[in-house]
Amino acid sequence: MATFMEQRGIRSGFIGCLLALCTSAALAADLPGDIGTMISVTSLEHQRFVAMVKGDIKFLDKVLARDLTYCHSNALCDTKQYFLDGIDGGRLKYISIEPSNVSSRQYNGTIVSNGEAKVTAVIEGKEQSFRIVYTDVYANIDGHLQLVAWQSTRVPEAPPK
Repeated sequence: MATFMEQRGIRSGFIGCLLALCTSAALAADLPGDIGTMISVTSLEHQRFVAMVKGDIKFLDKVLARDLTYCHSNALCDTKQYFLDGIDGGRLKYISIEPSNVSSRQYNGTIVSNGEAKVTAVIEGKEQSFRIVYTDVYANIDGHLQLVAWQSTRVPEAPPK
């Protein structure tokens, strides 16, 4: 069964692109830095999801930009502080976040990623499990990658057959 993003012609090509770039005979001089940045953002994204599940506010405070716009799959948008307060205060408790089909690309030091995730969370006391598609944007701020924007959309459940 094709994934939501595959049905729309969006394929997870990061690893394939990475392999193609690494084996290309025409590597540009600055390409290894770009590859390193892409690998860093992939690792950082994984660490961020783990921190969200663990409720690691200290880590999240470092990786989320001061002016972050965090738009949830229910169309409500949070500031960085409101998002962190929600996790810290228990209004939002992530049980699991399982990303898949993630692809990223870089534009002058800004990284845009698209992916899917299965999320289980307790939101205002009610446990919910759902799938999302998302776009996030990381920027290099004072020499560190930070999340500046998150936008997710809940994937509708398939109708019963």
